[in-house]
Amino acid sequence: MNAGKDRPYVEQNLSPALGWLLYNVSREFSSSLDLDKVLSSVLSFTVQVFDATVGSIFLLDSRGRITKSILARQNLSPEVREQTVVTVMEKGFGGWVYRHAKADIISDTRQDSRWISLPDDPLITLSAVSAPLIRRGQVTGIVTLHHPEPNHFNGEQLDLIQTIAGEAAMAVENASLYKKVMDEHVKLKQLDELKNEFVTHVAHDLKSPLHIIYSYAELLRQFSGLNKEGQEFAREIQTAINRMKSLISNVLDINRIEMGIESELEPTDIAAVVRESAATFQSLALDRKISLTLDVSEGLPLVKGASVRIGQVLMNLVGNAIKFALPAAK
Repeated sequence: MNAGKDRPYVEQNLSPALGWLLYNVSREFSSSLDLDKVLSSVLSFTVQVFDATVGSIFLLDSRGRITKSILARQNLSPEVREQTVVTVMEKGFGGWVYRHAKADIISDTRQDSRWISLPDDPLITLSAVSAPLIRRGQVTGIVTLHHPEPNHFNGEQLDLIQTIAGEAAMAVENASLYKKVMDEHVKLKQLDELKNEFVTHVAHDLKSPLHIIYSYAELLRQFSGLNKEGQEFAREIQTAINRMKSLISNVLDINRIEMGIESELEPTDIAAVVRESAATFQSLALDRKISLTLDVSEGLPLVKGASVRIGQVLMNLVGNAIKFALPAAK
């Protein structure tokens, strides 16, 4: 068989073909982070332009163990595929490329000890070219092309396959980093969901004992045998409980916002919200000898809003005003 006559596409149209290949390789690597899809497409382009019979791409971990193999030969059974990959890396050309971190050509596999022919392999390979995928000084993969005739591959093609291998190495690293980021994102999202669920349960569980304490404090205030000082203590307990309820409501509101749950807007009696907010801090105002008066116009119309959020804003304003106000002069 005359190799020269059978290779007009590669030799006579080399520059346009290689330009088309590099364009498609760059486009594929920049278009997707789906590593299997991208590497399969690039391998297919490369096999076509190099006029090779088949090709393969092995991805390796830091110990040189194969983590992924992409073969242009789709007709191999899983058992044959695994045997082929292991043999090539242990004794064959691929293993040599990995250990030397160097691209090379085998002009005639019959005269090169680096080539291992597998028994009963229907594929005839008499020449091959291979290059390592190197990123940050580490070989992360190997790309290899086969041809059934000797002396098929040349130095210009060797340079080109090294360029493609370099692009592939960057694509592998980008895809790996993307996967790590997405994995971390999923983990953080799961942790955040657990945190939100925990906060919601704890906040709701706190409301029941607080309500009981508040009720007993109210009974104490109504108890005739309790002196004036005791009445003040009971009122302080209720004031503290109201503060805790407010804090719990704040935590739940923040939790709902983080979970993407927005309060529903509904017709709201703004006067009632103001009165309720003021009533919450009457005891605290009296304790600090501050006069808290309310002036609300009658007949105010309903407004569209979230009564809980509006009440929260008002309680924050009133609470801060009482906290930082100077007590009335005697």
